[in-house]
Amino acid sequence: MEHGPIPAARIAETAAVLTEPGKHVKLLAGDFSERYAVAVIVLNDVMPEAEIHEAAADVFTVVEGGVTFTLGGAPINDRIAKPGEHKAERIEGGKTIRANVGDTVSIPRGVPHQMDARGGRVVMLITKVNDLS
Repeated sequence: MEHGPIPAARIAETAAVLTEPGKHVKLLAGDFSERYAVAVIVLNDVMPEAEIHEAAADVFTVVEGGVTFTLGGAPINDRIAKPGEHKAERIEGGKTIRANVGDTVSIPRGVPHQMDARGGRVVMLITKVNDLS
């Protein structure tokens, strides 16, 4: 498992090649099935489905652009994507916040969340912390 600093140049180089429309995730350290993972996430003109993680917290830090998060509320058309992970078409009744460069958004396990980058591009670091107990 990789440990130590993740240089800003590596983050920028990773994000620079992710130019197609949609949601792109590239792992930088750790493993999504282990205790933690650190990845670059790029949203290009997209609003991905809402997510709910039963046993994982997400911490997003915006490094380029801006994104609107909807947090909490009721997932609409919720379905199991894989064990412990739900996806939903959208969220109703959640809190909407805007996150820009330098902002960090912490999402505890079990909290529905959705990101909206329609009309723009956002690059974030995501740290996923899994509860494997």
